[in-house]
Amino acid sequence: ALLMQTVNASTPSPVTSSLVPASLTECGGEPELQTWNYNDPMVGFLHNLKQDSCLNAANCGSTVIYDGCSTTGGTCSGPGKFNNEQWLLPKPGSTGLIKSNMSTNDCLTYGADKQLSIQSCDDAGQPWSYTSTFQVKTNTGLCLTAGSPETKWSSYIIGREMANGDFAIIFLNNGLKNANMTCDAACWQQSFLPPGRAMTAHDVWSKRDVGTATVGMDFTAPVPGNGGSRLFRLVGI
Repeated sequence: ALLMQTVNASTPSPVTSSLVPASLTECGGEPELQTWNYNDPMVGFLHNLKQDSCLNAANCGSTVIYDGCSTTGGTCSGPGKFNNEQWLLPKPGSTGLIKSNMSTNDCLTYGADKQLSIQSCDDAGQPWSYTSTFQVKTNTGLCLTAGSPETKWSSYIIGREMANGDFAIIFLNNGLKNANMTCDAACWQQSFLPPGRAMTAHDVWSKRDVGTATVGMDFTAPVPGNGGSRLFRLVGI
């Protein structure tokens, strides 16, 4: 199989596990992923409705993650306790530290890689604000953004020639949203097929022909997000 193209390199990867490292991105790029309801669904919780996840100190340690919001039974904090999911935010309109409810000296911090962690407030306390648009924002213009950190590649187009001369091509979309993915001229070059060759595109999943694909010309397919795929068998005309 040939890796013909990687696309959407800056698109955050989907939530493939409930345990997703918490990170920051530029404010404004993903409004729904940067909207956090405070004191929802319990006091002190930070809840993103788009991903239905809460900010959480994993295993009551220093690693900060996005996880499901636990409101019954208890957590690593103990029976009936949810300290690792509870945070004390600065007052609206003001700037200050974000403290974890696990300890009065545990503060939310971030490094050069934009990954979040819990450190001593004395050693690594950093200023934050909770805005009127429900963003959790640093003083450097970064916002808490639900989902996983950026990965080098998030979506792929992979193809290979089959024994009978047909060509198989699959579009894999690991982005958060549905997307139109295109095999363009640069993509086709990786196939080593002769330019201008026209082929019938057969959608393997739906078991129907969906048009014509011509080597060297844009071949575009809408692909569902969160690990969605489209597989085509290209048959020479």
